Amino acid sequence: MGNKLPVRPPRPPHCGGKPEHPSRVINEISRLFAAKMRESENEMTQESVRLIIIHLAHEDGVTQLDLVQKTHLSPPTVSLTVKKLEKLGYISRVPDTVDQRAVRVFLTEKGRELDNASRSAIDDINKILTQNISPEEIEILLPLLRRMRDNLLNDLMCDEGEQTHK
Repeated sequence: MGNKLPVRPPRPPHCGGKPEHPSRVINEISRLFAAKMRESENEMTQESVRLIIIHLAHEDGVTQLDLVQKTHLSPPTVSLTVKKLEKLGYISRVPDTVDQRAVRVFLTEKGRELDNASRSAIDDINKILTQNISPEEIEILLPLLRRMRDNLLNDLMCDEGEQTHK
């Protein structure tokens, strides 16, 4: 397959005498995860597609604004991705019965099949990611990763607040 990453030895923990930063490791894991997802050969290789489908599988019938807020994608990215997914038959957009200005986004049966295939690929990747890591270590890791995520989200929200007050 043309999407395979070249095989290279693991990076040393210290590059140039400087300690490796968590952001670098997380970024590398993210890129490797994306490469493994591309191997699954489904439409979920694009991050925005994956985030929207996964969110709709958990909470169907939300608005595009809800998707922007829940996925942390930009409004134009959500709009373009939703149009693409609708054209491919993975989602449908339905006018809200109460507020005719609002449009609700729903997964179709084809979208649910894509979500199931993607979940299977993600489960396989998670098995690879967590091999040689004990359940106790994962219990320590997850809260740390969540705090890192929350720190970034809080900082982004503060930045947005500062921009609206300027």
